[in-house]
This record gives sequence, structure tokens and C-alpha cells, in this order.
Amino acid sequence: MGRDIVSLVALFAVALAIDPMWTLTALVGVPLLVTPMMLVQRYIRRKMRQNRQIASLRTTRIDEVIHGINAVKLNRMEDYQSERFGRIVDLIRKGQIKMAAMGAVIPALVDIITGLGFVGVLALGGTEVTEGTRSIGDFMSFFTAIALAFQPLRRLGGLAGTWQTAAASLERIYEILDMRPAIVSGARIEPPASTEIELRDVRLAYDGHPVLQGLSFTAEAGKTTALVGPSGAGKSTVFNLLTRMVDPASGQVLLGGLPVSDYALPVLRDQFSTVSQDAALFDETLRENILLGQVAEEAAVRRAISAAHVVDFVDVLPQGLDTPAGPRGSALSGGQRQRIAIARAILRDAPILLLDEATSALDAASERLVQQALDTLSAGRTTLVIAHRLSTIRQADKIVVIEAGRVVEEGTHDQLMEKGGAYAALVRLQFGK
Repeated sequence: MGRDIVSLVALFAVALAIDPMWTLTALVGVPLLVTPMMLVQRYIRRKMRQNRQIASLRTTRIDEVIHGINAVKLNRMEDYQSERFGRIVDLIRKGQIKMAAMGAVIPALVDIITGLGFVGVLALGGTEVTEGTRSIGDFMSFFTAIALAFQPLRRLGGLAGTWQTAAASLERIYEILDMRPAIVSGARIEPPASTEIELRDVRLAYDGHPVLQGLSFTAEAGKTTALVGPSGAGKSTVFNLLTRMVDPASGQVLLGGLPVSDYALPVLRDQFSTVSQDAALFDETLRENILLGQVAEEAAVRRAISAAHVVDFVDVLPQGLDTPAGPRGSALSGGQRQRIAIARAILRDAPILLLDEATSALDAASERLVQQALDTLSAGRTTLVIAHRLSTIRQADKIVVIEAGRVVEEGTHDQLMEKGGAYAALVRLQFGK
């Protein structure tokens, strides 16, 4: 663009020096380009914006198919998924063709207007040369300058379409860059004096659907508190509130007597180790999945994998802890992934442990080993457990029963069984007694 602008300025300066009237005649049609160019550029930008949105859908669709490939095969969905993907690609193809066609309009308009200008100069200059008022040398010099300006002008016209394409992409980038975090870090950098957890009349809704409706309970420091209740009752949301993945609409979430929003996010999240039913493993070695960027001595790593019963399978692997876990831990079984996650939590050694149905997807043998590792991990820590298998939380210091975002019962296993309420009904449902 810089090169072509300099060329145009220099060449039109030469043309003006030779004859200003000829120059105006050559450029008389240029104002006619303004409105069509604006309309074409607006169309290209709008189409490019639509294409970028469709392209993001294409990427999402590919990701879904790749990670759900077993379901695709087992349900014979190959043709169905190919057709869905084909429809998206077809929309992108049609959009690209329309943008290319409209992008070619601008250089074509430049060609037409420039051609008309040449005709005008030929008529005016030819008459003056014929009459002898101007020389053939002047006319040829002017004509050469205008002809040389033709290509830079044409390229600049084509560049307008390219710029609109880039601008539409930049809009999506700037949307992300201009976003501000919904969760603002607090100022307190001192860790909490106590690991006691308290929720006071907490309310929260997702997309207008109430999840927590006045939830209140206390988890005492150094003890195990279990959260039970039907799916959708709001149990996992409690963990998100504690770690400030979300903030409540109203009410207070307290850690050590202070609102969690008072703590700097790194300080707050350093207080928690989490083991969930879907252990997040990366396509790295087992060692790297346990360390997660930490620096630890080999002895500490060995203690962690021993306590988590990882040594039961890792020592027989040819590469030991340097064995790749595979994409999303695909090289490991469900129980092995869980034990890696527990080893990670043991090595992290945070004062508060959050267990989100950590054994729900395991067979009996794997559950026994994982439960032993969890018992080792939770000893002496403030522990919150979400469990659908009520057999795993019988020994909890407190059981909190949540229904529809509210606490309906609290107490130990024996106390709640004696009460014969919601918890006792859940036990009878699971165990038939």
C-alpha cells in the first residue's frame, strides 16, 4: 500500500505538471467509484464476519466428532456426521465464492473508470495536438504517466477487499482482547487463618434457572463433610463457588471467616486440591501429569504415587512415570486416571480437599484402591465430598443433604438414619433397606 501510494502521488504530480486539465479529465470518473466501493466493502465485511462464525462452528463440529468417534462408529453415524459437516463446508464455500466475486468488482470498476478517463484525455489532448497548441511529446509523457498509475490504482482497489476481510477477522480477535474477567481477584495475599468453610444464604442462577436458593451450611476445619442429593441439586456448584469459578448472585461464601472474594485468586486456589469423576489428564508423561508444573524431589513424587496406589501399575510399565498418558489420558483406564489425579492432589498438599464423585465411574476393585488413596489424602484435611454412592460417605463427620438448592437435612449417618427423612430415603433406594 505504501509503495503504490508513493507511486500514485509521484505520477499524478508529473501529470499535473504537464497539464492540469488533462489530469482532471483522466480522473473525472473517480468520484463515481466511492459509493460502489463502500457498498462492496460493506458486503465483503458482512460476509466475512458470517464466514468466520461458520468456520468456528466447523472447528467445534470436528472436535465433537473426533472425541466422540466411538459413539459415531457404534451408532453408524458416519454418513450423518459427514452430511452435517458437508453442509457447514458448503456454506463456507458459497460465502468464499461470493466474497471473491465482490472483491473482483472493485478492480473491474477501476478498469472501467480509468478507461473512460483515457478516452476523455485522448479526445481532449488529441484535439490540442492536432491544433498544434500542445506537442506530441507532452501528450505521450502525460499518457505514459497515467498508464503507469493504472496498476497501482488497480492494486489499491483490490486491497480494499483484502482489508475488509482482515478487518472482519480482527473484530473477532478484539472481542476476546476487550473482554474483562467476570471474576475479579481480591487484594488479600495472606492465606486464611482457618480452613473452615461456611455458606450463608447463597443464591445463584444459570441462564435464569435457579440452582442455589438460600443454601447455608458449615464445613468444620479438619473434618469431612459430605454433600448428597439428587442430580441438579447444586452440589458441584458449591465447589465452583469455593474456588471462584463463579460468584453467587447473593449471600456469602466464607473461608476462614472471610469472604472468598477478599483473597487474591492465586492465594485462594492454592488452598484447594480437587479430584473429580472426570480426571483431567494431558497428552504428556505420567510424571508431568502428576507434577503439573511443580518442582518436586523424586522422593516426594514416589511417596505420592505410593499413597495413591499408582505404583501398582506404573512400575510395570516399560517407561515407568515417563510413559505418555495419551490424549486426555486415553492410554490409561478410568481407575488409573483417577489414581494419577489423586497422586497429583497428594503432591499438591493443599489444606482443603474437594472430591467430586471421585469413584462413581469405577469398578469395585478400582473403587477400593481409589477409596483407600482418598482416605489417605483426606486425613487431617478439611474435606468436602460429593458422592452418589452413599457407602463411601458413611464415616463422614457431617452429611449435608441438598435438594433444589437448599439444605434439607444435616447430621451424621446414624443421626440422619434415625430421623428417617430424605437421607434415609436415599439409603433405602440404594440398598433396599
